Amino acid sequence: HQLSGGQQQRVALARSLAPRPVVLLLDEPFSNLDVQFRTKVRDEVRDILKSSGVSSIFVTHDEKEALFMGDQVCLMNQGQVEQTDTPEAIFQRPESPFVANFLGLADFLAAEITSEGIKTEIGVLENDYQFKIGDSVDIMVRPDDFKMRTQVAGRCKVTEKVYRGMHYLYTVTLPSGRTIRTLQQHHKNFQVGDNVEVLLDPGHRLNCYRNGCLIPTPTSGTCLAPGSEPLTSAVQSPLQPHK
Repeated sequence: HQLSGGQQQRVALARSLAPRPVVLLLDEPFSNLDVQFRTKVRDEVRDILKSSGVSSIFVTHDEKEALFMGDQVCLMNQGQVEQTDTPEAIFQRPESPFVANFLGLADFLAAEITSEGIKTEIGVLENDYQFKIGDSVDIMVRPDDFKMRTQVAGRCKVTEKVYRGMHYLYTVTLPSGRTIRTLQQHHKNFQVGDNVEVLLDPGHRLNCYRNGCLIPTPTSGTCLAPGSEPLTSAVQSPLQPHK
């Protein structure tokens, strides 16, 4: 009863590892710790598990924690597995809107295939899928995929603003009435109600979806903005068996 929350977690981990288990289950072990101390204990636990070589199943509702702790991430929705992959792959190539929204902020833009490429209301992407003209798809975008600037005649409007220290998170209403969220540097201080121009500027390939499902491509990439490079994902090392 005299131990702090962090000390209790360390003792519990030591007791669990003492019998040298083949598999260790950790069910939200940091839920009772404050944010700052939680990060410290999380780092220590990860290092201990890695050095001990014990395969572990780590249950959490915190997406940042899952991406940090896991060699493989398995995302479940109402008891069903939605997707299992490396942290990099599951974040960069979510197979459904549920996965995309659970792992960070994600919005979707309606797009039509034209002779120019994959056309959205705020920019055109290269049609490296070779879709047929007239086809429709949805493009997944994250808050760092945009450029934004004030423009009196801008067709978009800032409707919400959240200060996050190094960045502002803006919610912007597009001409269609659809909203997107965009991160802008702290010195770009827009006001709610400002008319702005928002342009796609991802610097990497974007994912295309149809009927809520990720559209596969013959390459490792997806929709490519002109001049950008395709995504690459790390090769996962297999779990080391218990000795």
